[in-house]
Amino acid sequence: MAESAEAKGSNHAEGGIGFWQVIPTLLVVFCFFVYVNSNTQSYLVLDGEANAHVALSIIRTGDFNLDEFKGLHNLSMRLDEKGRFRGGHYSVRVGRGGHYVSGYPVGNAVMAAPVFGFLLLFTDINYVPRMSVIAMSLIASFSVLFVYLAALRLTKKRWALSISLVYAFCTVTWSVSSQSFWQHAAAQLCLSAALFFLLVSEERGWGLYGAGFAAGYGAFTRPLLAVPGVIMFMYAAWRYRLEAWKFVAGALPGVAAMGGYSWWYFGAPWRSGREEYGLHAFTGNFAEGLSGLLASPARGLLMYSPVFVLLPVGAWLGMRKPGERHYYLLLSLLTATYVALLSKWFMWYGGGCFGYRLLSDVTPAMCLLLIPAFSWIWNRKARRGVLVGLVLLSWFINFLGANYYNYYWDTDLDERDVAVRLWEWRDSPVPFLFSKMLAAEFKVYIGAYDPQNARQPPTPKSYFRFVGGKYLFFLLE
Repeated sequence: MAESAEAKGSNHAEGGIGFWQVIPTLLVVFCFFVYVNSNTQSYLVLDGEANAHVALSIIRTGDFNLDEFKGLHNLSMRLDEKGRFRGGHYSVRVGRGGHYVSGYPVGNAVMAAPVFGFLLLFTDINYVPRMSVIAMSLIASFSVLFVYLAALRLTKKRWALSISLVYAFCTVTWSVSSQSFWQHAAAQLCLSAALFFLLVSEERGWGLYGAGFAAGYGAFTRPLLAVPGVIMFMYAAWRYRLEAWKFVAGALPGVAAMGGYSWWYFGAPWRSGREEYGLHAFTGNFAEGLSGLLASPARGLLMYSPVFVLLPVGAWLGMRKPGERHYYLLLSLLTATYVALLSKWFMWYGGGCFGYRLLSDVTPAMCLLLIPAFSWIWNRKARRGVLVGLVLLSWFINFLGANYYNYYWDTDLDERDVAVRLWEWRDSPVPFLFSKMLAAEFKVYIGAYDPQNARQPPTPKSYFRFVGGKYLFFLLE
């Protein structure tokens, strides 16, 4: 890439020895510190409870089953005589041999296992919710690092740092992925690493191995990431022709792990614990899903990260840049394809969650797409205020989600018409959480939050005490 080489040269000239050399380390440490201390009311989502215990099982018994966790067994679904799962909750299944196993792919559990193993030296399994936040916060922080390293190959250091901070704190990476044992933090780490190694492969052939490995493991973590993986393989074949076999070779371990796990616990490499959510689950109304994913006051991408309104600008400018247009085309295809797929998903809103949870997997690609738009806007002083405003608004909305969200807005989501509930502007999550913040921190009661019949009491958070210099840092409390 002609421009990336030029940018790289200017980066070295600007940085020298000192501040810029320690930025990668500082970025991971800072993001981890903020993530792990955001929501002091640690919660473990039911969707992630099984995989959190899989991580414990890997450490304690060296396997992936949940047989030793009796409390999870009453959630389980069992195979009927036709090989279909019936009864119970989809997060726990009874697989081959009568073993209790997670209904989800366990790639994120494998990532979290070393963190759990370290934490178990100081605590016990009663702290699983807090341990989950610590593990996912660390994984999410490393995804920020890879976004920074990828951006560094596309632009100058100050813009690479800016984009990585936008990714870290102006998206649901902060408010969702890092805050409980979802699959998203691991999926984002895999995608951000794959995108970085594709840029490395411009100069070093081994980068394709890294990109393939990250893409393959991403599918093991979240199967829908197989689609971005195929798109990245097509990109590698287009750019590097016969060298694309390196991408395939790199992807084999992740694909083999996914197939081996499925064969061992479900009887065949192509089977999974979520067979009811196969291709037939992509039967939703495309227009409804697309409009909801983009603009719903409860789940819309542009509602929770308004800075992404600049994505079309970034894509257009990026695909006009000599030497880099092919990479920005890749980012655009990844983003558009993923949004289109989830628009057809029957539960495009992702159940109970904060914001555009299901789209979080491709936020690394989205943020890298913002690079041309940011630099273009900043070069015109009259437009700088717009950019700053979008960034600050995105930050504040995700600050609310990271510090005050605890599922209470979603408690009646399944009891009412979802199509109505997700489009209620006055009683949407952001005004509700803003009212909760005012009640919790300043004893001011306005708007959607009524202390007389609120769905939860206002609980003072630690963030303002931290800003005031009185915060004490306890990982496991």
